Amino acid sequence: MLSITKFAGSVGRRFLGADDSDAEETDPEAAAEPRSALFHCPDCATVYIATDKTTCASCDTDVDQISATLTESA
Repeated sequence: MLSITKFAGSVGRRFLGADDSDAEETDPEAAAEPRSALFHCPDCATVYIATDKTTCASCDTDVDQISATLTESA
């Protein structure tokens, strides 16, 4: 089971452009920084994943950055 986990981590690092070194050797602060964010258009409800976004490509309305984590609504 450990070999599958190590293989999956290796594939994930390659996908992100990292090298094949073990995950423990990477900088934990660099891994914690988000590389992209979620942006939502209030007019047409389109959601974008981008590093920076100011206007909606569909309707040219200003977009709002939204949280990338699920929150429980009351």
